[in-house]
Formats: sequence, C-alpha cells, structure tokens
Amino acid sequence: MKKTNHFLINYFKPNTFVENIEQIDVLSFKKNNIKMVVCDLDNTLTPHFYKFATNTAINFCEKIKNQGIVFVLASNNFKKRVEIFAKKIRPDHVIWNTKKPLKYKINKVIKKYSFKPEEIVFIGDQFLIDIFCANRFNAKSILVFPLTNVKYKFQKSKILRFIENKIYKKISLNNMGASLSKKNPFDFYDIV
Repeated sequence: MKKTNHFLINYFKPNTFVENIEQIDVLSFKKNNIKMVVCDLDNTLTPHFYKFATNTAINFCEKIKNQGIVFVLASNNFKKRVEIFAKKIRPDHVIWNTKKPLKYKINKVIKKYSFKPEEIVFIGDQFLIDIFCANRFNAKSILVFPLTNVKYKFQKSKILRFIENKIYKKISLNNMGASLSKKNPFDFYDIV
C-alpha cells in the first residue's frame, strides 16, 4: 500500500464544511471563545452578481455582532462593490482589494485587537484564497459551498477552479473533511 503525503493539502484544509452561512451556528462562536470573524463577500455572503446585501447576509452579520464578536468583511473585490454591500450589513471593518491569501491588510485589523489565532474564524468559499489565508494565520476556518456556479472566461480562473476541484476531491477521499453530498459542489461544469 502506497503511503501518501498530506502535508501540502493541510494548507487548504478547512476546519468545517457547511452548505451556506445559514448552517453556521453563530451561538457556538461565543462558547468557543471566537472574538473575530473575517468573512468573504462574493459567493459566500451573497452571489457575486448581487449588488446589495440580501436579508440572509444582513441577519447573519447581525447575529455575529449581537454576540459581541468583531465582524470583518474582507473581499478581493474593488472598493465601490464592497462599500455598497457593506452599507447594509455595517461590519466593524471593511477591507476591499484584500489580495487574499496575502496577510497584510487583514493583519493590520487583527493587530488592532491583539487577538490570538484561535480566537479568529475565517469564512469563505474558496480553498486557494479564503481557507489558505486562514491557515496562514493559524486561525479557524469554515468553508461554504459557492452560492453560484460561475462561468469563468479567463484562463487563470479555469486553472484556479481546476485546482479547487482537485483539493476538494483529495480532502474528501482522505476523509480529512466531511462533504455534504456525494456530488462535488466545486465541480463547475460551466467553465468555458
């Protein structure tokens, strides 16, 4: 039997998989001493093509803030898109053009509070960006399945989705995480 090395896959391994943000038990954050939530925007809180926050996203953010937890909206998207969305959910901090998985912009906010890595949870829909970023901080992470299947027209996006699919399959096969269904939700059949 061939021994496989799972060292690299651990960089992309989330602590938890959920189908969407509605399945996240926000009350458990306080019980587990979580003091900050760093959350992605597009395809995590709302589909990438929604300009404004949905009621689901607003309610989710309010639940977090009502627990006394610092809510950080951290998106790789441009300023105008993130600010328009943030007006409704009123996060404690808004970071646009974050350049995740780089740590610089998010680290500036974390340093203001001096939180320990185990007191922070990242929520996002991408292994290579959101989960990798969380693991670089040694923070906890929750992977949500993307809210939409996106048509990717650029070669870079095709390559990223191909890698995301491979990571998902590797984690599922090695029982390193629980999948919610037998069908891979990261299989994007719309890639052109």
